Amino acid sequence: MTRRWVVAHDGTPESEGVVAVAARHARLHGVGLLLVHAVSHERLHDDLDWSDGASAPLTFEEYAAGADTEAELSLRASSAAALARANGLSVEVLVVPGEPADAILAVAGRPEIERVVMGTHARRGLRHLVLGSVAERVIAKATVPVLVVPPRV
Repeated sequence: MTRRWVVAHDGTPESEGVVAVAARHARLHGVGLLLVHAVSHERLHDDLDWSDGASAPLTFEEYAAGADTEAELSLRASSAAALARANGLSVEVLVVPGEPADAILAVAGRPEIERVVMGTHARRGLRHLVLGSVAERVIAKATVPVLVVPPRV
């Protein structure tokens, strides 16, 4: 079984910095990376107005499938960049349905996973309280070590 680290990727430019840090450290530790992007179909549905019904250009299922495909393409681009930085590194990608913290924790529970690497958006004040923090929830519940990479690394 290949030892791996989960790298949480949310599709933002900051995620690329997280992947770069993870690739550098993974190579030193002799582990592979599993880049993970969570897509909450429930959140996708709630964020859009589907009141047009049959006249809408896409069904929700088509829209959700497009979101999954977009996430996978983003992960594959990050994977290629990680491989270019760290020759010989094993990198796989996985799009997981669900809320980000829950999805990351589920993947982190696999037996081959030794660590989670993720970024933080460093939100503060009321915005942090209202939105919560995926990193904080993962840190609180993970059964493996979590490396949190601050923005602009």
